[in-house]
Amino acid sequence: MELGRRDVERVVEEQMEVFEEALHEEVGLRRPEPKTILLALDQSNQDQMAVDLAAEMARRHGASIVVTGGFLDDMEEDARTYLSEVSEGLKEQGGDARTLWAPGKESYHKILQALKESAPDLLILPAPYFRDIETLGEDSVGTNLEVILARASVPILVVRDPQFDVGEVLGHIHLAIFDHTEVSRVSAEWSLLLAEGGRMDVLALVEEEFVELTEEALGPVGISEDELVRRFKRGLVPLVSTVLRRCDEFDIPCNVDYLAGDLVDTIAKRWGRRRGMIVLRGYEAHDRPGEKVARDVILFSRVPVLVAKGG
Repeated sequence: MELGRRDVERVVEEQMEVFEEALHEEVGLRRPEPKTILLALDQSNQDQMAVDLAAEMARRHGASIVVTGGFLDDMEEDARTYLSEVSEGLKEQGGDARTLWAPGKESYHKILQALKESAPDLLILPAPYFRDIETLGEDSVGTNLEVILARASVPILVVRDPQFDVGEVLGHIHLAIFDHTEVSRVSAEWSLLLAEGGRMDVLALVEEEFVELTEEALGPVGISEDELVRRFKRGLVPLVSTVLRRCDEFDIPCNVDYLAGDLVDTIAKRWGRRRGMIVLRGYEAHDRPGEKVARDVILFSRVPVLVAKGG
């Protein structure tokens, strides 16, 4: 059912009230404590970067690593050998690692089952899953990854291009905040954890298209576009301000920009080919706008992207 003008006015005014109230609230951020990392490999050229990131994050936070893969059953013998070799290599580096072979018809079935069995705090995997980026090209993240992004309930770190080293990736965290949902808070929590010892950039983004549609729906006597942008930006202030305070406490250099524009285009142009890691909120299967942003940022990025989940 389409909303009438009065309905839109009511919704917008309610949102404005929520934003104004939020300015006076303290946003609570908790430090994530990753104890188990699920590392899903596929023998692509992104694997080594995924392994290195898992090893470094496990070392920093005292986590164990569960090595798995969405290999089809007719590949089981060679795949088990490969996964065991990776696990043994991690142990030789002083890490706590084991392998897990999960059942399932499709690759994404196996990874989702591995998530269920290992109950990790973080999933790391290549993107696109089961295809080298040079083979699949820049026009798809792949079906396996799309399903995992929609159904997984833990943060997902996807490795897009293996050209960077771990120090470059973890040395500069790029956090995108474009709403004030609970899962955006989770993305901020993970960014602060990952940025320890490095630096952070924050983009507080207002979706330009949403602003235009809202202004159009309100009509000539409604709120102007500039005023809508101002108010929507103010709605992001509590979370951004808390991130800045935490960065100051943890001695993390941090830069913040408030912008209005296309979410994906702005994030991709700012950070897509820089060194570092992009962090943004994730989505559930029904969250189409969130799905588009997360999927398209991964698609156009070359640095690893962490898609936050939970909340």
